[in-house]
Amino acid sequence: MSRLISPRSSLSIVAVMAAAFVAGCGGGGSSGGGNVLPPPPQPGAINWGAAVTLATNAGGITAPAAAIDGAGLAAVLWAQTGIVPAAGQPPLTSPHVVARENTAAGWAATQLIEAPVAGDAATDQVISLQALAPTTGLTAAWLRLTGAGERIGAARHVGSAWERGDASAAANAARTDLVFASNNAGVRVVVWSQTINGVSQIVGRRWPNSVVGWIDLPAVQQSPGIAGTQPAVAIDGDGRVMIVWRQGDAVSGRLRSRVFTPGANAFGTELEVDAALTDMQAPRVIAYGPNKFLAVWEQLFNNTYDLRSKAGNASNWDQFSDTLDTRAEAVGNARLMAGPNNTALVAWQQADRLFASRWAEATGNWSQPLGVGATLTGVARDLRAGIDAAGDAILVWTQRGTSGIPDLYYATVTGTVPVATAPALLETESGSAGSPALGVNGNGNAVVAWLQSVSGQAQPNLVARVAR
Repeated sequence: MSRLISPRSSLSIVAVMAAAFVAGCGGGGSSGGGNVLPPPPQPGAINWGAAVTLATNAGGITAPAAAIDGAGLAAVLWAQTGIVPAAGQPPLTSPHVVARENTAAGWAATQLIEAPVAGDAATDQVISLQALAPTTGLTAAWLRLTGAGERIGAARHVGSAWERGDASAAANAARTDLVFASNNAGVRVVVWSQTINGVSQIVGRRWPNSVVGWIDLPAVQQSPGIAGTQPAVAIDGDGRVMIVWRQGDAVSGRLRSRVFTPGANAFGTELEVDAALTDMQAPRVIAYGPNKFLAVWEQLFNNTYDLRSKAGNASNWDQFSDTLDTRAEAVGNARLMAGPNNTALVAWQQADRLFASRWAEATGNWSQPLGVGATLTGVARDLRAGIDAAGDAILVWTQRGTSGIPDLYYATVTGTVPVATAPALLETESGSAGSPALGVNGNGNAVVAWLQSVSGQAQPNLVARVAR
C-alpha cells in the first residue's frame, strides 16, 4: 500500500480505478476470441441461492454495497444514472444511490435511495458506498463528489421504506476517507477527512436517534495544524465512539485515537496508539465490548509493511503491539471483525494470497496465520469479509488465475483455532468479476453482490446471491 496522498489525489485515484474496471467490462474478458466459461460453482460450505442480475448495463454503475439484517432482510445498494425518480418524470442524468431488497419471496423492484437536489450534475460521482445491518435494521452512507465539493449521504431502512438524510456538516467541502459505523441500538456515526484552512482534518457526525438527527461531533484532533487522514471508527453498545487516524506527514505518520462519550458529550484524552513506532497507516478498529476496542494497522518494518495490533479503551492502549503476519511481503486490505466472548477475527491480503487469524482477550494472543484459498493459483484481491454471532466468517475475493480473468470465490473460516474450507466459485459467467460486496448477519445468513462484465456491453451487470 502506498504512502499518504492528498485527499483530492485519493479521490481521483478512486475514480480512475472505477473507470478502469468499467472500461474493461465490455470486452468479456478472455483473449483470442470467444469467452471461456469457468467451472460451475463447486458445492461449498454455504447453500447460496441462484445468481440473480439486479441491474443490466446500467449507466455509470458503481461498486455495490450489501447488508442483511437479523430478520433476514437483505439489500444491495449501488449508484447509477438513468433512474426515474417518479412516474412521469425524466430519467436522472446524474448518478444516484438506489437499492433492491430481498426476502424469502425474492427481489423487490429498484428503489431510489438518494434524493436528487438542485445542482446535481452528470459529472458527479458516488464513491465509498457502505451498508451496515445492526439488529435495528439496515443503514447506509456514501460520499458524493460534486464540482462544488463533497456531500455525505445517509439512509436507514424504516418499516418498509428507506429514510433519506444528508450527513454533511457543511456544504461544498473537500472530503474523503469516509468511514461509517453503527451499534445495535441504531446509533450511527460517520467520520471523514476534510480540508480545513488548507490542512486535512478528521471530522465526524453522530446520529443518536430520529428526533435529534445528525449532529456534529466536537473537534477530533487537538493539533489542527497537523494533517489527519485515514480515519477508522467503531461504536460500542453504550454509544462510545472510538476514532483512530493517521496524523503527520507522508513518511512519519503516527496513529492517534480519541473516544467520544455520549454522557459527557465530549472527547476524552487524545492518545498515541503506539509511541514507539513511526510510519503507521491504514488503521481498522472494532468495539468488542463496553469501552473495549481493538485496532490493527499496517506498520513499516524492515522496509515493508507488516500487520500490527493493540487493544485499548478511552484512556489507554496496551503497552506493546502484536505482529500478526509471519511473512516478509507487505500486507494490505485488512478486514477486522468482532467475534463472540471478547474475540476478534482479521483477514488480510499478503503475497497475492489471503490469511486469517483469531484473537482472544483472555490470552491477548493471535493465532498463527491461516492461509485461505491456498489451493488456487494466481493473485487474490478485493477481499471482503463478514462474521456471524458464533464467530464463523465468510471471506469473498477475486482470484486472477492463469487466464488473467478475475473470478469470484468464497470460503468460510471457523473455529477457535481457525480452519478454512476449500475455496468455491460464486459466479458462473465468462467475463471478469469485480467490486464484490458482502453482508453477513448474526444467524449466518449472507448476501453477496458483484459487478460482472458481459461481452458487448458498455457497462457490467450487477449480480447477487443470497444464502439463508
